[in-house]
Order: sequence, then C-alpha cells, then structure tokens
Amino acid sequence: GLPGETIMIRRGNLYLKNEQGYQILRRPEHKQQVQELLVYDDRYPETPLLEKGWPERWMPMHKSTSNNPQTTFAGWDEIPGLWKRQHGPGFTGYTIELEDAKTNPDSWLRYRHLLPDPADWDNAETSRNLRPVPRLITDICGYNNEFNSQNRFQSYDNLESGMFWVPDLILECEATFSETQPDGRCTFELNRGVHHFQFSFELATGDLTLTQVNTQNAADDQRVLGKFPTSVKGNSSHNIKLANVDDQLLIWIDGKQLDTAEKAQYTLLETDNHAPTIADFTPIGINLQNSSGTIKNLVINRDVYYQGRHTDGDQMYPSFISNLYERLADPARWYQEYAAKMEQHDSMILTIGPTDYFVLGDNSPCSLDGRLWVGRQTVPQNALVGKAFFIYWPHGIPFGGDDNQGYILSKHKYRDTNNLGKLEIKNSNYPAFSAPFYPDTKRMQWIR
Repeated sequence: GLPGETIMIRRGNLYLKNEQGYQILRRPEHKQQVQELLVYDDRYPETPLLEKGWPERWMPMHKSTSNNPQTTFAGWDEIPGLWKRQHGPGFTGYTIELEDAKTNPDSWLRYRHLLPDPADWDNAETSRNLRPVPRLITDICGYNNEFNSQNRFQSYDNLESGMFWVPDLILECEATFSETQPDGRCTFELNRGVHHFQFSFELATGDLTLTQVNTQNAADDQRVLGKFPTSVKGNSSHNIKLANVDDQLLIWIDGKQLDTAEKAQYTLLETDNHAPTIADFTPIGINLQNSSGTIKNLVINRDVYYQGRHTDGDQMYPSFISNLYERLADPARWYQEYAAKMEQHDSMILTIGPTDYFVLGDNSPCSLDGRLWVGRQTVPQNALVGKAFFIYWPHGIPFGGDDNQGYILSKHKYRDTNNLGKLEIKNSNYPAFSAPFYPDTKRMQWIR
C-alpha cells in the first residue's frame, strides 16, 4: 500500500479504494509467477501410498448418473483405463486414443484433491487401512513445516495445515495433439465454487475461447469472455499454462503470455455466490474431443492467500481456524462458519498515512507483517533504505542429514589410554568445527 491509499484485505485478495468503491489489485505477470505456491506436482506422486491403494490424484471421469456414494467422487464417476497413464523418473503422462476420445466426448481427466496427512503415511508403512478424504485446497505453506526421521508428525494438529480455501489456481502441463479431426477440441476447466472457467482450444484453427459458466442456475449460464488466436493446433506439442487469479484468466503458451487485454477479467460482486462446493474437491479438468493426445507433467499451483487477520490478541481466532479445519471436507459447513466470522477474523481495511507504506509478507500464515503490528501498522517513508535489486546471500543449503551437524571439518580430541596402557589422543564424536551449509548460488540473482 502506498501513501494516502485505503487498502482492504478480503477473501485472500487485496483491494484498493477508488471513486467506484474497492477494486481488486492485480500483480504484474512476472511477479505473479514468482509468488505461486505448489499444490501438487504429478511428476512426483505419492508412490508409497499408491502402492498401498491410495487413489490417483488425476483420474478419467464422467458426470455421475447414479450418485452412488461408494463409487462417486464429488459428482463424478471413474472411467478406469480411458486415459493410459505412463510414469517414470520425473515424468507422468496420460494418453487417450482417437476412438476413445470420439466415443467418450463427455469424459474428463480430472484432478482430485486427496491430500494425505502424516497418519496416512504411517498407516501405509504399517499396512493399516488408508483413509483418503477429499478436502478443499487451502493456504497451507509447506515451508512452514518440518518433517524428518527425527521429527515425525502424528496428525495435522502439529502442522501449519492451512484453513482458508484458496480458489485462485494455476495449471501447467505439456500437451501433444496428434490425430485430430476437423472438429477436434481440447478444453481445460478451472473451478471456483459455482463459477467454472473454461479454456477451449479449437485444434483445427488454434482459436481459444474463454467461457465463464455459472452452475448455480439449472441451465448453467454461460458467458464468453473472449476469443483469441493461438498456435495450439493438431499435430503439435506445447507447454500450456493457465491461471485463474485475482479475478482474471491468464494464459501462457510455450512460456509466452497471451495478450488478452481486459477481456479475460471478470467481476464477482459482494452479492454473488462466493461459497465453495463439492466441485472444488475436483477443481481442475481436461476434456479432449475428436483428437488423440497426451497430457504430461501436470503441475498445480495456487496464488498467495493474504489473511485478513489484523490483531495478534484475538482470543477467538484459534477456535475459528480450528472450526474451519474440521469443516474442510464439507464445503457448505466450512463456508457457513467462515461467512459468519469473516468480518471479525479474515478481513481488514486500512487507510495509510500521507508519508507511510503498508507492507505484507508473501508467507501470510506466518508473516509478522503490517497486519499484526501493535500501535502502528505502516512503515514511515524515512525508514525505507532503498529498493532491493540483488540477492547476494540467500538461505544456504544444509550439509548432512537429520543430525544437523553439517559437514564436519574436525572433531574434539581427548586423551585416553589404550590396551597397552599408553596415552593416546583420540577424536570424539562431537565436532569442533563444521560447515553447517553451503551457499545456494542458483538463487544469487538480480531482483526483477
């Protein structure tokens, strides 16, 4: 926040007050990309869990007609084997043949958010029953936790596990389309509650259509946000990255951002439906019609969720986040709790002084930033030294394993007598000098 501005934090986003009200703040593309946080990388699946029967995260599915709780996942039924899965070191791909794509036009390859907790890993090691439970994607930050052989978590109670639903998602993959019919089409879908956003590529021409679908109405209201030419066609391979962040859709093809101007932006009013649904258990899908193809190396990231907690002395806050966590497997109950207490615990408005700045950390769950400062929540201009332009000493990379001793250069010595009664100088197991880490040279770089 800059001098004189009024900033609002609400539902994880930042807003700036102007003459029309509050307008969402959108980051430049390069800052958006460097602040993304990992949700799931399909190149590195939970192999030990999968071998014990844990469900695949990505699964061919179609809309359920039976709603059988034993076979239905968030309104979808599995179609095992429709997309053939291949997996190797640092590689996972899914292939569908032309005939299968033609005869199953309503099938999707969908991501299911089945996040294992430490108890699941322990159960897999001891051959006990696993308990995969779908949950909403939250603002969990993996780097706020520590897990090694000396420090085994027993449950989520010990984790900074994220309590706030994050609907702003990013999908990246490598896509190859081979045998393509004239009406071949590939559609990617990113869900946000009742609002589903579809990116549809016409493989004969490369034209991309962006559509917002409101599933709250029986007829599934559809609104075309824009149409754009691309190079994504049949008989070609591309790196495709799609994002729904800060109330806008972003597209990168082979590393280059597609210029959509303001056509890919949308507005959700305060009176619109902001609640999650069970569709957010499987928030991302891929549909391929009248074309064979391979989708591989699927990576899902999320946007930063800025928590609106604005006091460190809120005695009711612990029970609030505990209640949210307990309801992550039930979107309706989660939102009922969240909506009732959002204003108190996850929303704030701040008017910045004429010579002050408001600062936020990107690790919002654990950042002791301007939101939580006592007495003054802004930084005076005369306290700013300058703009950072180079990272010259990032966090080091630790040597060694779980003993935390680093790379031992020398050990303490002590005197002892040997079996012949002679005095000897021996090394102890306790290091006298050690190198705890080495510089992370890859992160020594200019700041963009």
